[in-house]
Amino acid sequence: MNAPQEVFAAWLKAERKRAGMSQDKLVTALQHGGHKIRQTQISRIERGGRPLSLNEAGIIAAVFGATLGDIFGAATPDAEMRALASRRTAVLYELKATIAAELAVTS
Repeated sequence: MNAPQEVFAAWLKAERKRAGMSQDKLVTALQHGGHKIRQTQISRIERGGRPLSLNEAGIIAAVFGATLGDIFGAATPDAEMRALASRRTAVLYELKATIAAELAVTS
């Protein structure tokens, strides 16, 4: 399993490139939000050579409209509820099929 810093570094580099954003443009966006960071620091973060705080990671993620939960795959309560409902529905369909099969045998 990759360390959180490695996961974030890979996500940041991929997301920044997907957005067509240079490291300098990311720095500008972060500085407009009041976060003091330099291009060399972004480069080091993307290489996994600079640790960052949760706050810093959250601020960077927000530039791309993401949350740390999105990046690290944390389930949201809504996602958990949908998964639970889906499993419950599957169990009910299996139960219905079992009952129908038993009724067919006894008829």
